[in-house]
Amino acid sequence: NTFANQFLGDTYFDLGEYQSSQNYYNKAIFILEHSRIMPSHLFLSKTSLARAKLMNKDKGVNLSEIFKLYEYNKDKCFEGHILRYISDILLNIDDQHMNEAEDWIKRAIEANERNNTRFHLGMSYTLYADFFKRKGDLPEARQNLNKAIEVLRECGADGWVEKAEEELLRLQ
Repeated sequence: NTFANQFLGDTYFDLGEYQSSQNYYNKAIFILEHSRIMPSHLFLSKTSLARAKLMNKDKGVNLSEIFKLYEYNKDKCFEGHILRYISDILLNIDDQHMNEAEDWIKRAIEANERNNTRFHLGMSYTLYADFFKRKGDLPEARQNLNKAIEVLRECGADGWVEKAEEELLRLQ
């Protein structure tokens, strides 16, 4: 149930339906808090919820609490995932956290490489491309999109490959 709600939250987030995303993350959090199982999954779900709230124009995200969620995580399969979501939060909270966001993205890439979480590695490269696009560094954005495409293709994530290839064409 918790994984289903987390994945539905992620899916609605990717569709830009942030309120629905929040609803599913809240369901995952409720189950995890009441069952007292998988604390690291709870940290992922809470980070996911903060990210969705921010994208839904809720500026009440407490960064120090989000950073603690990462510190509390003990599950390697969630490490890069949480790092990437924190990076995304930092990229979207305001323009003052760009350098910090880049540090967290780099940590996400390193964690995904170390833990062999390939899909999340591809998604981290996609986020890094977005970071460079926002900075106006299109060559670096294209380079990271190419890395994302390569990794996501290895994973068989055809829809994500197509989306990254379309973005790459827009950056030409």
